[in-house]
Amino acid sequence: MEHAHRRIRHVNVVCLALVLLVSLFGIVAAGGVAAGGASAATNGPRVLYVGSFGGIATPKSSTFKTIQAAVDAAKPSDWILIAPGDYHEKGDMGADAPSGSDVSDGWYGGVDIATPRIHLRGMNRNSVIVDGTLAKASTPCSAAASDQNTLGGKGRNGILIWKANGVSVENLTVCNFLAGTGNAGNEIWWNGGAGSSKIGLSGYSGNYLTATSTYFKGSDPTNPSVCARCALYGIFSSDATGPAFLTNTYANKSVTVTATSADGTAVLALSFNNGSSYSIPLTTTVASGSQTLGLPTNTVAVRAVSQDLSQTNVYTVNVLLQPSLTVPHLTNSVSGSTLALSWPADHLGYRLLVQTNNLNKGVSGNTNDWGTVAGTTTLLSTNIAIIKTGVTNEYYKLIYP
Repeated sequence: MEHAHRRIRHVNVVCLALVLLVSLFGIVAAGGVAAGGASAATNGPRVLYVGSFGGIATPKSSTFKTIQAAVDAAKPSDWILIAPGDYHEKGDMGADAPSGSDVSDGWYGGVDIATPRIHLRGMNRNSVIVDGTLAKASTPCSAAASDQNTLGGKGRNGILIWKANGVSVENLTVCNFLAGTGNAGNEIWWNGGAGSSKIGLSGYSGNYLTATSTYFKGSDPTNPSVCARCALYGIFSSDATGPAFLTNTYANKSVTVTATSADGTAVLALSFNNGSSYSIPLTTTVASGSQTLGLPTNTVAVRAVSQDLSQTNVYTVNVLLQPSLTVPHLTNSVSGSTLALSWPADHLGYRLLVQTNNLNKGVSGNTNDWGTVAGTTTLLSTNIAIIKTGVTNEYYKLIYP
């Protein structure tokens, strides 16, 4: 049912201008002139703008600072072109905060669209970002827990199209709109009336879209269906019918990942973004930075389970083990004209440095006087030829990294 207490809003969507745009919803020629030749200013579609277009002047009366403001001003068949930027939209906050029934129905989003046949298009898929994090976040789509906005625990939707026919969204990224106690966690949602068991929306189109999240909380490796705060669906439609087209899209679902040693002992639980094929975007390392896997081997099995339990994949990946940080003991011996140096196995990854200096001068403490012996980060020993070239000394030491 409709909720009269909320002002009619249009969900935030993004559209791109082409010389000629052809869609299911009609043909619009460049310059805002309808195909039939009528003036767009009087009875045809208009072009509205959001943001700054790199020095290109746009009409002041049709240029807006936020996507929601442009959506609110749009009429059926209008196009909204969005300049590159990180947009922290507030269509579900302040005076537009959802009621209890809105939360249950999912009728709330950072960009809230209820006007039919409007078309949102970003001017760059990667740099037009509808961002669910707080505006204080230092980077777009921040993974920091303190930057997430869950609307007091209710969760949020990103671009929410509510019972509006023929709305298209193109060429942009939506991220970090998280689940909560409400009907939320959808980055882009064509919602015809969730839970009504009725078709409330006909016709929609999504092209060149990226829907993702960098933040996961509440994932339980022993119960992969649990994710208290995840972006549950990237691109979603419900209680809706066609004609509908979704092309050239990338939508993440959260996964629970458990890294295990060869004997089956779980040593680390991780969360990753992954694509629709559920492939883990790892190359050579699982552990990085302060994460350390104390394993007897540099190989682990990684089990990835999709949030909806529809698919499980197992991967064998190499792990970069952090070496011991204790002071290493450099063992040396001389045989003929060869100097043999070796160091403990738990110091694999250290670099062997060498310094050549005059015998009377001694060892220099200047780091610029030391050079790396090539290839030693993958070794535990090396042999060095002794060459007598006058009154000089060679000094060796190990360093990490």
